[in-house]
Amino acid sequence: MAVFTDHVRIDTRGNVAFRHNDRNGVTGWEIKGKGYTGFAAGGRKALFACRTGTEPPAPHPRLVIAESAIDAMSFYQFNPSPGLFLSFAGSLSPDQRDLLADVLERYPDAEILMATDTDTEVEGFAALIQSIRPDARRARSPQGKDWNDA
Repeated sequence: MAVFTDHVRIDTRGNVAFRHNDRNGVTGWEIKGKGYTGFAAGGRKALFACRTGTEPPAPHPRLVIAESAIDAMSFYQFNPSPGLFLSFAGSLSPDQRDLLADVLERYPDAEILMATDTDTEVEGFAALIQSIRPDARRARSPQGKDWNDA
């Protein structure tokens, strides 16, 4: 069963808001609307993290890392298997890199799938993820530059 509902809200303008957390709790909201992508004022990007399936995680869980929360959800639509779905809202600050490294190191036996976009800018994200977890594999969108396009 997907549990995205605990991590996704609709704002007063009808945009979808995706909760970002760090080690201490909520840091802000990634916003996606018709023709608009951004981050809520006053917030700070950390990681969108949402588990699907049952608790606790399987002994060999699947971690899916996407550039945006909407891409993580779109990946799930194509691949509806249990896992931990993460996104970093289009950029990786030093704090986000540390947080992502902590998550990836917490699950040494996990299957790591990088569901990042296919443009050249994102190749740096893939390289960073693979520097933390050399076993991480690319999961390319079946069409378009990202999973939401598909």
